[in-house]
Amino acid sequence: MKKTLALLFALCLCLPAFALADEPPLGPGWNLGNTFDAYLEGQNVAPMDIESLWCGVKTSEADIEAVAQAGFQVFRLPVSWHDHVSGDDYTIDPAWLDRVQQVADWALSRGMTVILNSHHDIDKNYFYPDSEHYDQSERFLAAVWTQLCDRFGDYDEKLIFEFMNEPRLKDTASEWAFAEHTPACVDAADCIARLTQRCVDVVRASGGNNATRWLMVTPYAASPYSVQTDHFRLPEDPANRLIVSVHTYTPYSFTLKMNGVRSFDPTKKYQLIEINKVLDIVYDRFVSQGIPVYIGEFGCVDRDNLESRVAYMGYICRAARERGIYMCVWDNNMYKQGNEWFGLLNRATAEWYYPEIVEAMIEASK
Repeated sequence: MKKTLALLFALCLCLPAFALADEPPLGPGWNLGNTFDAYLEGQNVAPMDIESLWCGVKTSEADIEAVAQAGFQVFRLPVSWHDHVSGDDYTIDPAWLDRVQQVADWALSRGMTVILNSHHDIDKNYFYPDSEHYDQSERFLAAVWTQLCDRFGDYDEKLIFEFMNEPRLKDTASEWAFAEHTPACVDAADCIARLTQRCVDVVRASGGNNATRWLMVTPYAASPYSVQTDHFRLPEDPANRLIVSVHTYTPYSFTLKMNGVRSFDPTKKYQLIEINKVLDIVYDRFVSQGIPVYIGEFGCVDRDNLESRVAYMGYICRAARERGIYMCVWDNNMYKQGNEWFGLLNRATAEWYYPEIVEAMIEASK
């Protein structure tokens, strides 16, 4: 609460940022994970069947209705484009784009905000944030976002563009850990900043509602720790409508680590240290200055520990709201499959596996 009051006071002093009257349409969110972000890895799958390649089912309107009825206000729509482009100009397959638009429209028609992004497109043939592949990356991202601007230019501010998901040096020792004194990481951060600026320029130049649309920008690997140095810089935006997007799966030992800790108890302060640290980092650098922050992904894997998962979701969402931040849960529709069991919605039946977790998140986000 103290941090919320501090934010209000700072904004009243007219700090150079966003005014209270011009806040992005955010709220508690849900990710349609492992769906349109799936991509081919040597499989022989028809392009329009990639949607169900990882999650096992195609999205139905009933799924989106269940998400809206549960109280989620934001629908994050991760999309990988590289398996659906052709030619030197990276023309997006119209059928794929139509299907993405259809699902986005289902959410928008229910009053939700939709976040549309470029997700698993990190590949040296498409987008890779280093100087060696910079020109290639710029061409690909500019082409994709030019086409998305054309398709969605008439949509209002309930549609938000997020240019890159977890941009990083994939398949290197520094993939998930930004080292500010490592030349490769410094170069990557600079490339990410330049590519982000290029995407902002593409969107703003396209005119229409894109001239003032809210845009999400992200640091290296979408890590909150990556914003602690000056290597992360916000792009110049004539509309002054930027949202910083980061992800957090913390504490890692509970949320994601194989054979990790199964118990979470918010009365045990040592379990809260890392959560509060991450939230304080983005609050201090951005929210306290009036710059919106959205936690675009978070969650905890299922280890038959429902009570602890409910406690965790309630605590982290409440702690975020106290700092003026909303969170968007990752749901990959995987239930007892593989190692990352983040499934919350059974998309075959449009019913929640664990309604208690959803209720805890929504209640804590108020």
